[in-house]
Amino acid sequence: MEFPDVLKCADVIRNSEHDTAKYLEGVRGIYAFDIDQIKDEELYYPYTFGWSGWFMKEELFKIGFKDVQILLPETHGKRDWRDTRIIAKK
Repeated sequence: MEFPDVLKCADVIRNSEHDTAKYLEGVRGIYAFDIDQIKDEELYYPYTFGWSGWFMKEELFKIGFKDVQILLPETHGKRDWRDTRIIAKK
């Protein structure tokens, strides 16, 4: 699975240093909407909560997965700064 990692997004927000564009990109990453959706006034459904790679890994272990790897993303535009990829085997 691949998803915006709330901790990565929080780091971008925290380190934005008054850079409005960077700050808003971090916020946008948490809620997973595209800036073009806003510009084009398209309907979108933001996430209601976020996951981090380490938390997802712990939850997968709890339900019986044995081999859980946290990797860089391969889809979603390969936004390494935002996304996490998890591969888990049971």
